[in-house]
Order: sequence, then C-alpha cells, then structure tokens
Amino acid sequence: MITERLLTLFYFGSVLQVIFLHGLGDSGHGWADSLTGIQLPHVKFICPHAPPIPVTLNMKSTMPAWFDLMGLSPDCPEDESGIKKAADNSEFNV
Repeated sequence: MITERLLTLFYFGSVLQVIFLHGLGDSGHGWADSLTGIQLPHVKFICPHAPPIPVTLNMKSTMPAWFDLMGLSPDCPEDESGIKKAADNSEFNV
C-alpha cells in the first residue's frame, strides 16, 4: 500500500519530502551535506536544526536537542511533552 502511494506521488510529479532529524548535539548542516549525494527524482531532503536546550543526561549542559534525555536505560522517564513539542515543530516543514 505504501509503495502504491509513493508511485502515485511520483506519477503526478509531486515532491516527496524526507525530514531528517539529527542526533543529540548535532546540527542539520552536516547531514544536509551528506544527503546531497543522494539524487532521487521528486525527493526533497529537509534537515532542520534542534533548538539548544538543557539536557539532563549531560548534567544540564545546553546543546542542540529535540527533547530532554533523562538517562539511557529503558526504565528512565521520558520527556513526553518535549517529544510532542518536537513533533509539532517539525510539522511546519511538511
């Protein structure tokens, strides 16, 4: 079903947008350079930058992050509001 939808998008000449969110402490610049090597017709890569926020995992150091990280173990609390905010903020690119 997804393949059929993509073929429909390509058939009508639409642009498929791929929003690539970088990792903790990184920026979209390096990934944008890397992704320019992928030449696909009708595909646009978008590499936004995360805002600088204090990250609990890194002793509250301010760095680019989409949401706060409290720890690395599976039972650590998650920043649900920050995750939701990051998802909402990335929708403007679509």
